[in-house]
Amino acid sequence: MEREMPEPSVVVNLNQFERSRRSALSPEKLTLHHGCRDQLIEGATRGLTRHAEAMENALLAMAERSPLFSERNTYYAAQTVLNKQANELLSACKEAYCKTFDDSVQGRDKLASLELSELSLVGDQDFEITLAVDKAAARMRFNCAEELVALDARMASLLGRNDLSENENPLGPRKLCDALLDGIGAMKLEQNVRVVLLNQFDLVLTTELAAIYQAINRFFVDHGILPDLKAGTKGRSRGGTAPAGGTPAAPANDMFKLFEQMAGGVARAGASPVGMPGFSLVDSLAQLQAGGIMLPGGASFELP
Repeated sequence: MEREMPEPSVVVNLNQFERSRRSALSPEKLTLHHGCRDQLIEGATRGLTRHAEAMENALLAMAERSPLFSERNTYYAAQTVLNKQANELLSACKEAYCKTFDDSVQGRDKLASLELSELSLVGDQDFEITLAVDKAAARMRFNCAEELVALDARMASLLGRNDLSENENPLGPRKLCDALLDGIGAMKLEQNVRVVLLNQFDLVLTTELAAIYQAINRFFVDHGILPDLKAGTKGRSRGGTAPAGGTPAAPANDMFKLFEQMAGGVARAGASPVGMPGFSLVDSLAQLQAGGIMLPGGASFELP
């Protein structure tokens, strides 16, 4: 009698296969991944620990100024967590970020998002949480814009990608904020308290992250990950380098000097800047928006 093959021996789970294939990282890449991951979260939690008392004082002041009883209770509750459970809270945040980072590097976050991609109604509470994370991540990215241009490129190179969007970088502010919120959520706190704590973390990290990202960029450079990349060069020329047209691009300071001339000296003298006959501020701004303008001395300037 012919025997049938057991079903498990002929069925291949493609998702599981893809996950196992991606998880086979070389020891060198694992070292780099873990090194940059630990630098970010350790630096972030050290900064939060250093400013814990300041965050408590800020929350107490907000509670005293608030006219609403419910708001006062929320601020007091957040202050109590920082005062009595700070170590537990930051440990939960570190654990959540390490998981977020590893899932992102291995691609498990994309698989999870595909499984949860069905349309669903968003409640007011979910919207408030999403808005808080969006604001925190945007503020952090704005204050670390130059560092993140280089960091996005280097992380993409390490992951074998041509490009990496700002929300896909496992070292980026969005992933960090999502993980911090997960860590705060592990404390089983009310949603309003979670949002308040995330906002306080955001205010601290907005001023701390630039130095941390600079250190991570140096770490990548020391390990040969795009060592020649200059911060802020993604997709555009820096001042003094020649674009494809051959005319050196003028540094941003030249543009500011030019506008100062147009707004100040030109208005007083009733004449155009030297070498630029018939110069109109409105016309020049329109030219700048459309392409570029000529600066004194024959140089040109284009918006990035």
